[in-house]
Amino acid sequence: MKVILFVCFLIAACMVMKNLSFYYFIAGEIRALRTENIQNTPSYSKRVNIIQTTFEELSSSPSLIILGDSIAFRLAEFAKINLATNSILNGGIAGDTVQNLKTRITTEYLTAKVPVLIIIGTNDVGNNLPEQSFVDELSDIIDIFHNQNLYIVSIINASSWKRDNSKIDCYNEKIRELVNKNSNVSFVDANKLLLTDCSVINDCLIDGIHLNNRGNEILLTEIAYSIGI
Repeated sequence: MKVILFVCFLIAACMVMKNLSFYYFIAGEIRALRTENIQNTPSYSKRVNIIQTTFEELSSSPSLIILGDSIAFRLAEFAKINLATNSILNGGIAGDTVQNLKTRITTEYLTAKVPVLIIIGTNDVGNNLPEQSFVDELSDIIDIFHNQNLYIVSIINASSWKRDNSKIDCYNEKIRELVNKNSNVSFVDANKLLLTDCSVINDCLIDGIHLNNRGNEILLTEIAYSIGI
């Protein structure tokens, strides 16, 4: 029943957004409910192509590149609307994992020389990826962007979707330790930020895992201030 209700919500949101990329976001969310590895699915490939095409169609370098999973996707769409700009590249894909993200990073992102924001990890927690494996993959991504300002958002604590928050806390501590070893990387503690305005994090979530408008606004405000956009 929860899955049916969530799919109905996604379809309704899609009708409001009237955005083709949002249709592929929905397809990815539905696919992510059924499989741990979505990289070879048609919806994933289509979304990767859309991201690449969007990047190429930007008349100038984007002001910000946002990469990651469906939480990243929703934040990027929220940012484009609320900052009234189309210069933010939405590189979020529903159900994405740290390993999949690493494989789809292109050299064009490196030549853009703009800040990069990464939101990844909740699906890795859901897939029970060992913490060290996650850290190793994320470390490779940090190495790729060694010449750019990189912002990594903590994995957001969840109240559903079979996410273990104690495991999320362990992941986040590993992420923080990794970030502290790299001068070009900043750690954005999303859970701490959300709790400054929400009595409990779930008040900032729309379905127990994805940020609602209130949550996206809190996170975007901090990011926009830090990056200067």
